[in-house]
Amino acid sequence: MKFIPDPGAGSAQAGLFYGVNEAHITEAIKLGNVYAANDGNLDASPLGLSQPLTQYVTGIQDEEGLDVLLESIAPSVPVGRRFSYLNETESEAMQKRDLAAITRPIHGEFPILRPTGSQTDGSTDNIGLCMYVDIDQGGLLPAVQQRKVASLRNMIYRSQIADALAKIDAAAVGDTTKNWGDSASDPDSDIDEMIDAGGDAGGEDNNIVVFGHGAFRKRRRAYRQAARLNSNADANALPDELRDLYQVDRVVNIRSRYRTSATATARLLADKVYTYNARPGMTEMDSSHIKRFVTMTESGMLRVFIGVESHRVKIIVDGYQRNTITRALGIRKRAVTYS
Repeated sequence: MKFIPDPGAGSAQAGLFYGVNEAHITEAIKLGNVYAANDGNLDASPLGLSQPLTQYVTGIQDEEGLDVLLESIAPSVPVGRRFSYLNETESEAMQKRDLAAITRPIHGEFPILRPTGSQTDGSTDNIGLCMYVDIDQGGLLPAVQQRKVASLRNMIYRSQIADALAKIDAAAVGDTTKNWGDSASDPDSDIDEMIDAGGDAGGEDNNIVVFGHGAFRKRRRAYRQAARLNSNADANALPDELRDLYQVDRVVNIRSRYRTSATATARLLADKVYTYNARPGMTEMDSSHIKRFVTMTESGMLRVFIGVESHRVKIIVDGYQRNTITRALGIRKRAVTYS
């Protein structure tokens, strides 16, 4: 417990003090006032959940849309810390038999269909980032804390997106690299073929197309060529328009970047295209190529902890999740060049 002036008190009441919980001290301290407190309490306060900052981190509108992007490419599936999920090894639901083979003879038995998929045990990982902010740099100011929390949140989302893309890439079957700069090439037909090939392998046409922004721009440049044989395609089509063209649920153009060094950045996905299956609202046992298993806390998908030390403030943003490939059959990828 610390004693500080009532933040709502006027100048005539400046000498009055009241008790507050340490978790609220960052909201109550005001520049220019005089405070009294126990020296031992000023050295450090226990790291505790910050409800105001947790509400902020779960409600903030991100200009890059990283949270929406993450949900688009790897839909979340709420689970406990430990759970079981369907790990599909074959397109079991798409099997067929000759009628003669499934006709029971007199006194006989029907053939037994044995499942090839497995129920796999899994657990979510506690992922997060920590940052210290010096009090002399505004560490006690709510506005400064909010900016730091937003930065940590975005780093976590970028990391999750990169992890999901890496797992999709590792599980995908790669087709021949295509040069979309060739006037005889047809980018949209290439993607249609990927969707169809994924259906042949996995049992249903892939419902998501993910463009790296480099590949998306190469498609646009390709159809702007005056000499192109199939120049009737719309070079300026947006992802939603391509969704209807490809007859899929979502087309995603990944424009976001990440830092590769102190002076350089790169795109999270550049010159590749993926097609695969994933839908929002899935359960652990639904068929899908990828799922992002998420354990919700009492505060939501992410939470914020804060602690005040003698000269700095410690901020932690964390949550529980794991990206998992639950069926590899049917994921397709294509590298794209332009020359």
